[in-house]
Amino acid sequence: MKRPFFTLAMASIAVPAWGQSPAWSLHDTEVLCGSGAPEIRIKMCTSLIQSGRESGLALLQVYYDRGTAYLQRGFYDQSIADLTKAIELNPDVIYTYIYRGLAYAKKGLNDQAIADYTKAIGLRPDSAAYSGRGQAYDSQGYYDLAITDYTKAIKLNPGDAPAYNNRSWAYHQEDEDAQGLPDAEMAVAMAPQNAHFFGTRGAIYENLGQRDKAMADYWVAFGLDPADQIVKDGLARLGAGP
Repeated sequence: MKRPFFTLAMASIAVPAWGQSPAWSLHDTEVLCGSGAPEIRIKMCTSLIQSGRESGLALLQVYYDRGTAYLQRGFYDQSIADLTKAIELNPDVIYTYIYRGLAYAKKGLNDQAIADYTKAIGLRPDSAAYSGRGQAYDSQGYYDLAITDYTKAIKLNPGDAPAYNNRSWAYHQEDEDAQGLPDAEMAVAMAPQNAHFFGTRGAIYENLGQRDKAMADYWVAFGLDPADQIVKDGLARLGAGP
């Protein structure tokens, strides 16, 4: 089951349709570069970069904003390039490393992701950095290291539902389902609309031999996300495939 990464909480604001040609002021452009929908942010940030009017920390912010917008759109190479430029302008901003680490992870470049998350942690311990590095370790099969990082993420942010889910999955991967179950239950309680979390708990119940509970969780997960192949496989193993 694919683990969810931490989400990018970007605000969106009302903007004119693409077909219109508004007379954007410099202030409008700066605001939309930092807070519009991803496509708008990319357009407005690019305009600011091309204008040559930004420098120093202001230019860093523009590259950071465009880099995170590219990340949201799934343009990982462009995101990495922009966040690298932001780092060159100021190597001490932790979230440039965290988001570049996420972009690397999305490309499957887990060693580079781990390096960026580790750099971020060195600047300041942060739950998102620990959670992201845990994801990268998880993807490489280093479940003990992943569990350690998820634990640190939870200590810094006890409300991090994905970290509970991910730690429970890492325990599951290590066949330590009894240890993973409390985390899976916590994740479901914190985010009862998340299909992955029910799927994780279902897999743990299945390994623990609690067939009825496993089937119930798989069916809830299937109802929330019918495309989840691991959930469908779990139902099939229990003889209840859709």
